[in-house]
Amino acid sequence: MLVRFLRCAGLALGLAASCSGKASAAALSFLSVAGANAGDCSDPKTPCRTLSYALTKTSTGGEIKTLLPGNYGTATITTAITLTGVPGSLIMVGSGAVGLTINALSSQIVSISGFTLNGQGVGKIGVMVTKAGQLILRDCTIKNFTQTGVQLRPVTVMKFSIEDAFIANVGTYGVEVSKTGTGSATGVVHRSTIIGRGTSGIGVFLTQSANVRVSDSLIGHFEFGIYSGASPGNVLRVTRNTVSQNVNGVVIEKDVGAVAETGHDNFIAGNTTDIDTINGAPLTNVGTQ
Repeated sequence: MLVRFLRCAGLALGLAASCSGKASAAALSFLSVAGANAGDCSDPKTPCRTLSYALTKTSTGGEIKTLLPGNYGTATITTAITLTGVPGSLIMVGSGAVGLTINALSSQIVSISGFTLNGQGVGKIGVMVTKAGQLILRDCTIKNFTQTGVQLRPVTVMKFSIEDAFIANVGTYGVEVSKTGTGSATGVVHRSTIIGRGTSGIGVFLTQSANVRVSDSLIGHFEFGIYSGASPGNVLRVTRNTVSQNVNGVVIEKDVGAVAETGHDNFIAGNTTDIDTINGAPLTNVGTQ
C-alpha cells in the first residue's frame, strides 16, 4: 500500500511540474497569418497566429520568427526574447495603445528586428520600455504615432541600441531617453532616419541623466532635431549626422556634469537655428563639426 501511494504521489508531482509555468515552452517559435493560437508554436508547419500568444509559449531567452507578412498584434514582453520578422511583418496599433511594452528583468535582453509598428495616426507609442537589461532594436519602421516612436523610461539601469531604424510622423518624440526613479539609460542611435511632422516635436530627446550617442543618422522636420534637456549628468555625443530642416537643429541646456560633444563631419545646417546652447551650455568640438 505504501509503495502504491508513493508511486501515485510521484505521478501527481510530475504532472504538476509539466503543467506549471513554461516547463514545456519552445526555444524557437513560429508565427504566421495562416496560423492558429493552438499548440506550442514550435513547428513551422503549425505556427501560431499572434505575437502575444507566442510569447506565452516561448522559453526565456528564446526566439519568435514570423513566416509570412501580416499583422501580428500588440504585445507585452516580460522576459528575455528575440523577435525576428520577415519583410512585411506588422504590428498595427489601435487608438491610445502601445505597440510593444517591455517590462522584463533588469538582467534580460530584448531584441527586435524586421518589424513595422504602425500607429495608424491614433496609436500612442511604438515601443515603450519600463524595465530591461538591454534593448536591441534593429531594422524596424515605427510610424504614425500620436506621441512617441521609442520611449525609454527604465526603473533600473539599462543599455540600448537603435540601429537602421526608420521613425516617422510622430507627434512628440522620435526617441525619448529618460528614466523613472533610480533607473538610467545608456545607448546609441545609429544609421537611423527620424522624421517629424514639420514644426513640432523632438527627434531625439535626452533627460534625467541619459547617455546617448547619435551617429550616422538623419533627423529632420521637428521643432527640435536633438534636444539635451537641463538634467545633471546628461551625456550627448553626435558624430557624422545630418540634422537639417528643423526649427532648431541641436539644443543643449546647461546643467551640472552635463556633457555635449560633436565631431567627425556632422552636417547641422538648414535649420532656422542650427545650434542653440542655453545658459552657456558647453558644446565641445572633438573633431570636425
